[in-house]
Amino acid sequence: MSLTNTLVYQYRRWRYRERPQPRIKLRLPWSVPGWTVRIGAAACSGGCLVIAAAGTAFPPALVTVITTAIVVLTLVIPRYQTALTTICLAAVAVLYSPGAPFDPVIGWVVLTGYLGLRLTMAAQLLPWRGRAQLATLLGWRDLVVMGLTLVVAAASGLPAGHLTWTVIIGAIGLLGVVIAYVIGRHTKT
Repeated sequence: MSLTNTLVYQYRRWRYRERPQPRIKLRLPWSVPGWTVRIGAAACSGGCLVIAAAGTAFPPALVTVITTAIVVLTLVIPRYQTALTTICLAAVAVLYSPGAPFDPVIGWVVLTGYLGLRLTMAAQLLPWRGRAQLATLLGWRDLVVMGLTLVVAAASGLPAGHLTWTVIIGAIGLLGVVIAYVIGRHTKT
């Protein structure tokens, strides 16, 4: 090897050597840490089961054990299968409630189940120390779905005579739909 080739080789080796990567700070608007997404998913899943089993004749110890298992499983290993299991268990509990078809609790069960499913699916992809933008977790379409769910829940409470709860739930649902429409209209480019 000639002196020129040796110098070129040494220069390239020096130029493309392994260097430590620089630390980059990225600021995301309206972002949340990954651990809060997991806690939110676990809270929604547990809340869905507790709300669904509140008026049933299931033993409280059984409800507590199942809810604790679902919450711990969602915190440790968030998977959408866990959220779907939660929704199925809540549906079974609602079937055994005294006012099954027209119980206004069903709206809250559906709402917390949907929110738990969305947050669990986001937590599945997000590490503990990661961050996610709020817009990726819940978009304006999700707000429309949740608002319409509350409106339907309010309508289902009318035949049972729950007028106060119906008005409150319907107002919250319509407010959510209006806010989602305004957000969706202004975020399009």
